[in-house]
Amino acid sequence: MKDGRIKLIGRCKFTTKLSQGAFVSLEQVETALCDCAGVCQVVVHGDSLHDHVVALVVPANDAVTEAQLMVEMRECAISHAFEPWELPRAVAIVRGEWTSANGLLTNTGKVQREALARHYAGDLERLYTSTAAASASFDGQEALPALLHLLGGAALSAADSNTFRELGGDSVLAMRVAKSFDVDAAALLSDRPLAAVIAQRAATDRSQDHDSAVEQLVETLSKQFVRAAETRSATPATVFLTGANGFLGCHLLVELLARADVYRVVCLVRGADDAAAQARLDAALKRFQLSARVDVRASDRVSVVAGDLAATRFGLSDERFASLRAACDAVVHNGALVNASLDVDALFAVNVVGTATALELAAPSGRFAFVSTIAAASVSDATSDARGYPKSKWFAERLVRRVAARCGDALRAVTFRPGAIGPCAASGVVNPIDFRVLLMREMLTQRAVPRELESATFRFVAVDDVARRVVDGALGASAAGAADDEPPIALVGPRWAWGRVASAVEAALGGGKLRRVALAEWREQMAPALAALIGSTVHSDGGQDENSEWSDEQLHRMVTQM
Repeated sequence: MKDGRIKLIGRCKFTTKLSQGAFVSLEQVETALCDCAGVCQVVVHGDSLHDHVVALVVPANDAVTEAQLMVEMRECAISHAFEPWELPRAVAIVRGEWTSANGLLTNTGKVQREALARHYAGDLERLYTSTAAASASFDGQEALPALLHLLGGAALSAADSNTFRELGGDSVLAMRVAKSFDVDAAALLSDRPLAAVIAQRAATDRSQDHDSAVEQLVETLSKQFVRAAETRSATPATVFLTGANGFLGCHLLVELLARADVYRVVCLVRGADDAAAQARLDAALKRFQLSARVDVRASDRVSVVAGDLAATRFGLSDERFASLRAACDAVVHNGALVNASLDVDALFAVNVVGTATALELAAPSGRFAFVSTIAAASVSDATSDARGYPKSKWFAERLVRRVAARCGDALRAVTFRPGAIGPCAASGVVNPIDFRVLLMREMLTQRAVPRELESATFRFVAVDDVARRVVDGALGASAAGAADDEPPIALVGPRWAWGRVASAVEAALGGGKLRRVALAEWREQMAPALAALIGSTVHSDGGQDENSEWSDEQLHRMVTQM
C-alpha cells in the first residue's frame, strides 16, 4: 500500500483437509482436470466431513456426459499421479459459464469457492448422497488402471493372473486404498488375482472388514519384530515421537528431554517441509509456555521431521523411513485424528493403519508406547455401535496387543488410556480447546454458572502427570511382551465438583459473585463458543489458537485455586 503497509488479500493456494486427515490442493487438481477434453470449467469441492472430493463441471459442449467426464478424469488422475483421494468420486455437469459478472469468478478469473458452493448447494448434496451409496454404482474395471498405477504401473494383463501382493502391494497399502477404491481390504490381501477381486469385490460387513484388516496387519507386522530382548539397549538414546505439537505431545517432548539418558527426540509434525514442521512445533511450545524449556531451533537434542499420519510411511521416502527405523531406540505414538463427528470408517486409516506404521518404525528397537483414550473402554468388541473415535482407538489397541502377544520378548509394548487431560500441575497452563476449559472460560466471560451444573462432577488428570507416566512406560527396562488379554493402563484424575470450580472463578475475578442461571439460558449464551469448538476438526498432533479476551494470568489463578 502507499503508506508502506502490507494488505493481506488471501491465500495463493487453496488446500482443504478431508475427514481422514488427507490434504488436497484443490487448485492443483483443477489445473490438471482442465486438460480433460470434455471440461470447459471445473471446480473441485472437499471438506472435513467427507473422505473424498467431488467436482462441478461446465462442459466443453452439450454432447459431454457425466460418465464420459469420469473416464477422462480417471485417465487424468493416472497421468498426473493423483493420490486416490484427489480424484473426484463423482461429477455433476452444470450449465452456464462462470464469470465475474455473475459472481462465480473473481475479477482475476479465480473461482469464488464460497459463492459456487452456495449456488450449487443442491448439486453438491446430490453428489455426496450418490457417493454414500457407492457400492451400488461401483465400476471396478474403471478403478483397476488407477490401482495398478499405485502399484508401480503394471500392465492391465498382469492383474489377470497376479495377486495384489505379487504386484507389490502389502497390508498397509491395502488399507489405505481399500476405501478409496471401495474394495474389501481382506479380499485384496487374499490369493485371488487382483482383476478378479476388483470385478467381484467381497461384500462383507464393515465391522468384519475392520477386524480382518487388523489381523492382516498383525500378520505382516509380527514378522518384522525379530530382535531378541537381550540385544535391546538398556536405555533408549533416541526416541521417535508422534503428535509432538499437541497439548500432551509438547509435554511428552519436555518430559523426554528431562531424562538424562535420552540423547535425541525425533518429532513427527505435519508441514510442507521440515522447516515448516519445526515452525509449527516451535509455535505450539510457545503457546503452551514451554519454549523456555525447549528451544527447538537451538537444541541439538530435537529433530523435527515433516510427515503425515494419513500417508504411507508417514509420507517419508523409503530411505528416510529406513534410516529413522534403524536409528530410533523407542517409539511413543501419541498422534491421532480426533473428530467426534466421524465414523470409524473415516478414522480407520489414520488411527489404526497409522498405528501400524508407527509399530513398523519400532520393529528394530522393540520398544513401543501407545497413547489411546479412556473412551476406548466403552467398546466391547468389533461389532460395537460405539462412536467412531473410541472405536478406532479400540482397534488400534487391539492391533498393538495382538502384535505384542505374537512377538513375545521381541516387542515391549505398553498402552495408556488417558482420561480428560487437564492443566499442567507445574505451570497451570491449560489446553484451550478442551471442552471443560471452554466451560470455565464461559463462566469468566458470562460471569455466570448454571445452577444445575454446580452439583455435577468431572475428572481431570494433569498433563504433566500423563507425560511422566507415558515416558516411564516407554523407557521402562522390562522386556516382556503384553499378553493378549492384558488391559491398558488407565490414567484418570480425581473428581472435581463444578461448584468448586465456580468458587475458583469467583476468586479469579477478585471475589465477585457469579450469577446462578437456568441451564437453558446458559446454553443459549454459550452457543457461539460451542459452535466454534464443534466446527473445528481437532488433531492431537496440532493445536488451535485461542481467542479470548481473558488473559492467561486469570486462567492460571483460577487453576491454582482449583
